[in-house]
Amino acid sequence: MPPTSCSPAASAASAIPDTEAAFHARKRIFFATELDLHCGRLRGFRVPRHPPELRRRLEGAKAGRRPAIEQVTFLPDRYLR
Repeated sequence: MPPTSCSPAASAASAIPDTEAAFHARKRIFFATELDLHCGRLRGFRVPRHPPELRRRLEGAKAGRRPAIEQVTFLPDRYLR
């Protein structure tokens, strides 16, 4: 016999608005160029906080095309001295 209601976790997740939804993996996704790494520049770029579709809904049509790019360093300067 199939269940008649959703699980509590599924119904709780659907109650969270998109603006407050957690995109935890996006905080830990970085891009770096091979040349920067070979030259010893330990920097990269972080993926934007929200996916493109959500950015378009929140900030307008142009927001999805031009995300704010955040540059990050992979190791703090204090570890490189």
